[in-house]
Amino acid sequence: MISSQTIRLDSQALKIKEHMTVRDKLKGMVWNLAYVSGLLGLLEGIKKTPDHRGLIFYYHRVHPHPGWDPLGLNIFPSLFYRQVKLLKKKIPLISLKEYIQEDGHSPRGFSRIPRGVITFDDGYRDCWVYAWPILRDFSVSPTFFVCTDPLFKKRPLIYDRLIPFVQREGGKDRMIKGLKGPDQLFRMGTPRERAFFVQEATRFLMTSSGPDQEIFLKQFVIPPEEEFANSPPMDLYLSAEEVKKAQSEGIDIGSHTASHPNLSRLPREKWEEEIKGSKEELEILLGSTVNFFSYPAGEYTGEIAAYVREVGYLRALTTGKKAVLGSIVDSYALPRISPEGITSLGKFYALVVGIRPDWFK
Repeated sequence: MISSQTIRLDSQALKIKEHMTVRDKLKGMVWNLAYVSGLLGLLEGIKKTPDHRGLIFYYHRVHPHPGWDPLGLNIFPSLFYRQVKLLKKKIPLISLKEYIQEDGHSPRGFSRIPRGVITFDDGYRDCWVYAWPILRDFSVSPTFFVCTDPLFKKRPLIYDRLIPFVQREGGKDRMIKGLKGPDQLFRMGTPRERAFFVQEATRFLMTSSGPDQEIFLKQFVIPPEEEFANSPPMDLYLSAEEVKKAQSEGIDIGSHTASHPNLSRLPREKWEEEIKGSKEELEILLGSTVNFFSYPAGEYTGEIAAYVREVGYLRALTTGKKAVLGSIVDSYALPRISPEGITSLGKFYALVVGIRPDWFK
């Protein structure tokens, strides 16, 4: 039985989230004003040297009409263009391969001028259709970290299976087991409430094992044939031909596992398919070695990192929410930062030049 306290807590959490959104918008306006007025340029001049030696960015989707985006994975092409243009003015943007070569072969390590790298996770098609033309015009070579299940098995990623179901639920409130206790009521009456549920459910799914994920999804009581009919279109993801074409045009291709699991929740015997198997599948497709790996959701352990090295990857990237700092960096835990939620160009400028690096997520 659900108590009124449970309902009230859900409502309070949603109100807090709404309040933070309004607050963030106001902050963004202030930083835009500071940027346009030249104040940020003055603040940048006060800094003697950058407090980092590299910025590795990661994005997921770049699309002008992404549809419902409850996880905030999309950035509009117009904003992406402005971010890349600003980056080109402030720091050299190089490929991940060049970044690694510079670190390994320069006797003094990196230049005092920080370098920038742009990467994309998951293997969504719009990073090829919309992001690549922008980057190509700026002579920037990104890295696509591809999940191989959507590519070869035509199986959507776990949250891309969840989102169509929630969209279809309409205003039906749902009682869900397995999130923050024995049961929890989620309001589904508005798009914002449904988005809140998707965010909470995705956090749960990304901290669960594969079998637990399937048990969770079965709470929706959706027959397999109905799930297939309501799954996202497979052109949401890159095709094999597009991946090969991308490589031929100078884009580095890396692995992001097969199915995007939380690797730290998997038994070791499952790592081979996800880490080694995805590498081998991509290498067969591309006819060349895949050297780079990124951990789904940035989750890994020392043992997992050692296995990634053991199977032949040269570097592995996590999230970390920070720039590459210091002269000694773990080659199998390179941190990256995401600017996907930063719609204010002034705020983005402040992040890039190091005035407020803590705002990266």
